[in-house]
Amino acid sequence: MKRAASLCALLCALALAPAFGVTQSQTLLITASVPANCVVGSHMDVDFGVYNPAAQTAPLDVTANALQVACTKGASGVRIALGNGLTHRGAHRQMTRSSGPGALQYDIYTSPARSTVWNQINTVSYTSQTNQPVTLAFYGRINGGQQAPPGTYLDTVLAMVNF
Repeated sequence: MKRAASLCALLCALALAPAFGVTQSQTLLITASVPANCVVGSHMDVDFGVYNPAAQTAPLDVTANALQVACTKGASGVRIALGNGLTHRGAHRQMTRSSGPGALQYDIYTSPARSTVWNQINTVSYTSQTNQPVTLAFYGRINGGQQAPPGTYLDTVLAMVNF
């Protein structure tokens, strides 16, 4: 009877055992990488308004939220540079008259004090706290006392994000 019970126990155990035999396992390494990345988002055109050479002895200043940048959260060492514009002359950027000769010198600065010109050497930097866009302020100035003929004046400045 004992023998029949042991035989039954053995046969029952074999019936419940998997048909595959020995089980082995292996871990899988799952990876991804998140690079530091930045994109220049939307921008707003900057309008100085009306510059009157006959009466403008003081500088004409403008402050605008002109540029959006979005970077990977935690990206450090992000630097935003501005080009010199299409018709940079000497120490200043300049807008040119859309119809005929004429130029109006201006500059863009890194702070409201307007003491450091924002260009490819003097950049604006930050460390991204989120991956949401950050709006950067633009501090512009047209110096007074310029003799510019009537018309519309334009320039295009390239924004560059280095990270």
